[in-house]
Parts: sequence; structure tokens; C-alpha cells
Amino acid sequence: MVVLQIINTRKLNAFFLHKITKFEDAAKISKSYSQNFRFLDEKKLLLAVSGGLDSMVMVDLFRKMNAEIAIAHCNFQLRGIESFGDLHFVQNFAETNKIQSFTTLFDTEAFAKEYKLSTQVAARKLRYNWFYELLETKNYDYILTAHHADDNLETFFINIIRGTGLDGLTGIPAQNDKIIRPLLLFSRQEIENYAKINHIEWREDSSNASNKYLRNKIRHNLVPILKELNPDFLSSFQKVQSYLQESQEMVEDASIMIYQQVAKEIGEAIYFDLNQLKKIPNYKSYLYHWLSEFEFSAWDAIYDLVESQSGKQVFSDEFRLLKTEIF
Repeated sequence: MVVLQIINTRKLNAFFLHKITKFEDAAKISKSYSQNFRFLDEKKLLLAVSGGLDSMVMVDLFRKMNAEIAIAHCNFQLRGIESFGDLHFVQNFAETNKIQSFTTLFDTEAFAKEYKLSTQVAARKLRYNWFYELLETKNYDYILTAHHADDNLETFFINIIRGTGLDGLTGIPAQNDKIIRPLLLFSRQEIENYAKINHIEWREDSSNASNKYLRNKIRHNLVPILKELNPDFLSSFQKVQSYLQESQEMVEDASIMIYQQVAKEIGEAIYFDLNQLKKIPNYKSYLYHWLSEFEFSAWDAIYDLVESQSGKQVFSDEFRLLKTEIF
């Protein structure tokens, strides 16, 4: 039997998409907790707080819910004195309101250079690694971030520009393992309205005004045109993403059935029966769906591997895909 073999070198995280209901105005944001996040009751929550508009609104909401919260703030040292201004703002807020806080400093540029990452990717890795460390060492249950609907829209276009599969079109999940995003269905404007009505103070990030980053170019140049063409574009986009998520669920169901027919897990390895696999129409789509979870990206090489001689292999950062023969 000729097979493709995945050698597993780490455990994969399970991902769960928590669906939440849409509200029509900012005044109803505070009701979303009771209707959608009751599973957070009696949980210890760590809130990622930058000091900006979105995270300060999130803190206000969960304080009003009398939730057991603490604040986590990262200083990436990318904006000089402004970054330390954010740090002091968050520390003062936490102290004034008697909220437990955790802060850290990262040498983001050095980390990015060492691991050959973009600054934004480096910051993300540093941030989430630290969050998970806090969850484990401080015994918190979930980390909450303040991503909102406009963030989701911008991420959608970033993924399209860079090239993506269906996963990249379905958006930022409201729950991803221990990460919860309670504001995801609300627009930046709704959140700002809530902040003004409730007299919430926040810090402005001067880098948001720059077009240095792709996200900002999309935010400042592309999204305004789309909203001009359709004032309800964000709402329409959310409907489209909902349809895409439903399609993704159907794809996942089909993928599981086909996987059970062609794959076998033995010890730390996964074996794909190529004779059975090649009988499946569009088998390359299934390979993409399965292997992308293992961070493979050389898709042409992987598809060529199916027809190549035994012994050929393709690598991701942590996995090896090997064509071999077993008896």
C-alpha cells in the first residue's frame, strides 16, 4: 500500500466556534453578556487591555457584570514614550478601580529579527504566549480580547490579499480555545457610541493613523469606499460570513467522512491511503483541508507528492509529510 504519512511532533489545539446573536445598537452591547456568555459566570477572566477604545469598553462592560476580572497589558516598545504612556494609563486605571493587573515589556523588534518574522506577527506570538502563560500560572479560565466587527472585516481582506482558503474567509472566531472575543459582532462606531454615552476614557494609538501597515491601508482606503457604496456594508458582510461559516460546517462534515475512509492514525503518525484517496473527486481540496492544520503551505509540492516516487517528502515547521510504502 502506498501512503502519505504525517509524523506528529506536537498536540493540536481543538477549536470551537461559539455563535452569538447580533444586536442593532450600541446601547444593547451590555445585554450580550447575559444572552451569549453565561458560560463565563463564576469564571476567572483575564482581559487583554491596551488602553485603547475597544479594550476600555470591554473592561467597563465586565465590571458592570460584576465578573471576576483581571487586566493583562503588553508593552511592545514600538512607539517609544507613547507605549509607556499606555502602560501607565492602564496601571493607573487598574489601581484606581482596584482591579488586579499584569504587565510585561517585550523587545518585539529583536524577537522579530531573531525569528525572521514581521513586527505584527512577532507581537502576536509574544502576546498570546504570555496570555496562555498567565492563564496557567495565575489560574484564570479565559482570556478576553476586544476584537470587533471592523477588525473582522479588515482581517477578511488581508486574508484575500495574501491568499487564503475557506478558513480565512470565515473570519475571527468568537471563541478560539481559551480566547473569547465578546465584542465581535459590534462595529467600531457602536463601541465608540457606547464609550461616549458612558464617559469612558481611552488612549489613542497614533500608529492607527499611519498607512504603514496593510490593515491600516484597508481601514483608511478600502473600507470607506465600500461603506460609501453601501452604508449597510458591514451588516451585509456579517451575513455573508454567516453563510460562509455554514458552508464551512458542511465542508467539515464531508471532510470527516472522507477522512475516515482514507486515513488511519497509528501512534504518533497519520497514514493516508493514496489508492483510496485518488478515487475521491477533488481529493486535493481534502488534502488542503487536512494538511493546513499542520501548517503545511507548499501545496504544489504536496500535490506532486501524490504522484511522485516513494521517499519524497515535504516539511512544515513542525511536521513532515512523507510518501512511503507500508505492508
